[in-house]
Amino acid sequence: MISIFRVGQRIILRLGSRKITSRVSSYQSDWISVNLASSVALERGTVCEVACTTPGCSLLYFMQVLRTPEDTGREVVLRRNPRAGGNFNRRGWRVAVGLNAAIRRNGSPHFIDGVVHNLSMEGALVQTQARLSVNDTVDLKIDLKEGRPVLVNARVCRLEALQSAQGPSFRAGLEFTHVPGESRRALTMHLWRILREAHMNRKRERENGGA
Repeated sequence: MISIFRVGQRIILRLGSRKITSRVSSYQSDWISVNLASSVALERGTVCEVACTTPGCSLLYFMQVLRTPEDTGREVVLRRNPRAGGNFNRRGWRVAVGLNAAIRRNGSPHFIDGVVHNLSMEGALVQTQARLSVNDTVDLKIDLKEGRPVLVNARVCRLEALQSAQGPSFRAGLEFTHVPGESRRALTMHLWRILREAHMNRKRERENGGA
């Protein structure tokens, strides 16, 4: 299995509202080991977001605490979330995309514009002025910049209210509940291209002595 991680790579762990910066001390195909401050309390089984930057691409990865500092002496071992699929971890990665989108609540006749900040085969993070609530079911149209927009059904899992010069908006974490076959193929190909390019950039960086 291909790994995006490397020893010494800077990562950011998101644990609830906390963001913790660390570096990879070792890795295998589906797990990484990182050093964390002793003040950071973690329990085995906790699922967290791991953000990392590769040349030309920013990625979010869902991982689970496999071993705590109490088990290893000082390091935390994180493994790929078992719920995520294989095949280059496509279902585990959330990729920063910045794609135009439109969203509507179930039963509403009109779509409202938004932006998809990150995307995976399982869900998306969307910013929109549409008034949403947690557990709302929605339709989401995503412009992948190639071919027709894809349409998926989703559930609002988490919601954050934002305030800007353009007025109030919401950042909504969506879990896809239904992805039609044509949309699934388009999403798979789009994410695969991004992840493959990230891997090739990393490979070129290593070949040029950047590792």
